[in-house]
Amino acid sequence: MNIKLQTKINTINHNGLHYNSKQERNVTQSNCAEKKDSLPDIRANNLPSMGINFKGRNVGQLYEEYNWLINYDHERPIKAFLKMKDTTESMDNFLKAILNTEDRSYQLIDSIAYSGKELMDVTQGLISKIGENSETLLTFIPGNPYRRAYEKYIISRFDNAHTMSEILKIRPDWAEEALMGKYQRLKGNANFKIGKIPCEFPKENNTFQQILDYLEPLRQQGCKQEQKIDDLKIGNRTYKFKSFTEGKSDKNVFCVTVPEGKKFVLKIGSKEHTGLNEPFSLGTLALVDTYLTTNRSINSAPLRFYDKVRDVSVYSFIEHCPIALKDKPSINEVNSKLSDFRKLGLQYNDTVGSNNYFRLEDVHKEVLSEQELREGIAKEEWISVDNDHVTYDSRLHPPIKGLHRRLPNGMMFCC
Repeated sequence: MNIKLQTKINTINHNGLHYNSKQERNVTQSNCAEKKDSLPDIRANNLPSMGINFKGRNVGQLYEEYNWLINYDHERPIKAFLKMKDTTESMDNFLKAILNTEDRSYQLIDSIAYSGKELMDVTQGLISKIGENSETLLTFIPGNPYRRAYEKYIISRFDNAHTMSEILKIRPDWAEEALMGKYQRLKGNANFKIGKIPCEFPKENNTFQQILDYLEPLRQQGCKQEQKIDDLKIGNRTYKFKSFTEGKSDKNVFCVTVPEGKKFVLKIGSKEHTGLNEPFSLGTLALVDTYLTTNRSINSAPLRFYDKVRDVSVYSFIEHCPIALKDKPSINEVNSKLSDFRKLGLQYNDTVGSNNYFRLEDVHKEVLSEQELREGIAKEEWISVDNDHVTYDSRLHPPIKGLHRRLPNGMMFCC
């Protein structure tokens, strides 16, 4: 948000509402003094006329505290709102007032949209703050105040975004037509990409493309057979390879070790299924994994680069730490081990391939943030490396026609 807009936000006059607490207290005290000998008149239905209100503060008063928390305590708008204490009725009315004010609604929803792994906590906090019976967050209803404000916000944010990662950090369920149109406007072509090729694959000698050309004849369909792959020398750099045999789709997965010893995973598709909303496609994976990566998930392998035309993805390599399982885990058990998925509104739906997830261990600190890694290890959490079998749902991120489409959730299409 630019300085001009922020200034406008800070100085906006909310319907001329103003509250002078000292003045109102004096009026109240005066009224009480005049009526001290008229006890029969001091009844509950007379209290509002005396300046006493048991229903909480009005919108103007609430804005004073809200603005203070934002401007002086430097709280994000959603955090400021959740910090405030008043009746559910007053807080509900205040939320509606914010949502009906263009600048302030953008500011609030922006802080919600980029709340990351606090999304579910924010959702529950809002429900608790305004009351479970409030209709303000029934975002599936057309004309709902939050939905109206969110639609304005998301269209503006989408139109003004500079990268695909910026868009996908908000939510993963974008419609292909919207993303392709946006990319065309940004880059002037339809060669859709997310991220960048890691610098360990130098541009000189066209290293990355040479590696893809080298691996192309080694691609297999259906059940994969283990194969030994010779090293590849490009210039004065030697690359080592290993193939993975798990999975029966048309995706082929290779580990590439660069001269510095760092490992990457290359997922290569068939170029026949390159849709961004297609089950089992690398494009669908890229949308989900960019969402997880940009929100610092410890339960997924970081995505570094995706190229729709070449149908290839590059991931940081995740050490395979097998999980000791006697039986195939239930859906509930898998999701209980992927806490960041739940926090981000994702539901995992695949228990078919046990090699899709691995035990979270200290060895993963080289590719994952250490900030929450220790806690995840203590809880015996897992890392998922194949995330096209997920659904996404968030009350605070209602789907907007023309921009969003439900994730295809590949397991729904299995035989």
